[in-house]
Amino acid sequence: MSKTRVSAEIMDRLKEMVLLIVRNLVNNPDAVEVNVRPGAYRILVELYTDPGDIGQVVGRRGHLAVSIRSIIAAYAGKNQIVIDFDYVTDEDSSRSAAAKDKTRPQRSTGS
Repeated sequence: MSKTRVSAEIMDRLKEMVLLIVRNLVNNPDAVEVNVRPGAYRILVELYTDPGDIGQVVGRRGHLAVSIRSIIAAYAGKNQIVIDFDYVTDEDSSRSAAAKDKTRPQRSTGS
């Protein structure tokens, strides 16, 4: 594995590749977003879709999800990097928001 930071060019190509694949699978391609977060030796790719389209991205028994991950893994191998791929749903977003609310101190109503 390469000991250099991941280049912006690799991240941009990865983002465009995931967008191209996923936008052609879903009913609402304008709602598809891909966030690429670089690390020292790996990249986190987060995929956001319309909640009604996540099933089309995952596919029956997860076959499409496995295929997408395989394509990404081939790209990662070619560029000697590690890629973590994550589907983010509204439930995940609401869970993280709820977790943030639990960490906030509760105000007393002053009875």
